[in-house]
Amino acid sequence: MSYMKIPTVPRMAATAVPTPGSGVPANEFFNGDWRIGSGSRIKDLPPATPNAALKHPTVFACVNNIAQDIAKAVFEVCELGANEEHIRVNDHPVNYVLQTQAAPNVAPATLRQTVQFAFGLHGNGYAHISRSGRGEVLYLDPIEGGASISRLGRERVYHFTDATETARNLLARDVLHLRFMPLDGWMGRSPISVAAEGVGIALAGQEFAGRALSGRAATRGVIEQAEGRKYNDEDDRRAYAADLRKAFNDFDNGGLPVLRPGMQFKPHQISPVDAQLLEQRQLDRSVIAGIYRMPPSKVGIFEGTQKSTVEQAAIDYVTDCLSFWAGMWCQQMSLQLLTERERRQGLFIRCDLDALIRPSIADRFGAYQTAVGGPFMAPDEARRRVGLPPITGGEAMYPPPNMTREDAGVAPEDSTEET
Repeated sequence: MSYMKIPTVPRMAATAVPTPGSGVPANEFFNGDWRIGSGSRIKDLPPATPNAALKHPTVFACVNNIAQDIAKAVFEVCELGANEEHIRVNDHPVNYVLQTQAAPNVAPATLRQTVQFAFGLHGNGYAHISRSGRGEVLYLDPIEGGASISRLGRERVYHFTDATETARNLLARDVLHLRFMPLDGWMGRSPISVAAEGVGIALAGQEFAGRALSGRAATRGVIEQAEGRKYNDEDDRRAYAADLRKAFNDFDNGGLPVLRPGMQFKPHQISPVDAQLLEQRQLDRSVIAGIYRMPPSKVGIFEGTQKSTVEQAAIDYVTDCLSFWAGMWCQQMSLQLLTERERRQGLFIRCDLDALIRPSIADRFGAYQTAVGGPFMAPDEARRRVGLPPITGGEAMYPPPNMTREDAGVAPEDSTEET
């Protein structure tokens, strides 16, 4: 396989692609994430980096739900027909990559789940596009560890290590790059980093809950000296204070310090009840779900919900949340996996999300019965959707309910109006 000769750019320099106008130093960028941590004005909050936030169950649930559902969706190459209908192009080579084998021994669903998980968490998801000598797409390999980007005029050069452990410097044409909220159109931003302060509060609440429930909550307080007792000198006071801090933080040994005679410890610790721990944890889960536009029921929040609202939430999830991520996949793959000539001819990549909205059997069969008898759908069309073979005459549409078939030997009723 031949590649265009591209000037080699040092990998560390390639990471320095700050968003114009952000005021962020170049050395604080790495694959689109903030190195400096939370980006919060509250410096004592835990760093809200994507990898740290992944430890929060609600963050993992949101990112994982989207990744799994993108893996379950059906992607296919279609052509826009004369009557605006979507016609599947079965013999297009890209369909094999999208539906059968993305890379050697890698299923397309695995590729999509891997890239989407990085896309949803870090704001950038990458896959290497391997092409034949004629430019046809052969494989889509997920890029482990992501890629760094450098500018080359209006183009961008991607630097990464491919599946064969070969260092690559390729133009954007050969890298499928999905990005979230890129201010410059290229480098995405993590939803976690954008909403760093809210996520940082959630992480702090989880850390506090973990320490409180494990009985190892960090104790704060003051030590009172008995009247008349003093430290030998300032160094003695500082050394003893350091010993106390070490003892309090030594959870393996119980975190119990040994006080000097005449000393008394008075703790200043907020109890979980006073801190409204449960209420805050519930609020944190809702805030994180809101970042990804995830319905609360999809992350296990069922308080105050009913079966009807849960069903509507599943529909809202597809229309309001998942359709955005799937749309990004479709548009970016149409742009990079299809040639310009094919796109101008009306070819595009479509994502079918209908399989994710699965009604009950009664609702499905009732809808098909209405569609066939409407008429809106031929009987064989409905039978194909439920996996049944065609029947004789099944390709013909039924007449409206107030009409009869001419081939049945019965003439339509006279509909002459009385005068």
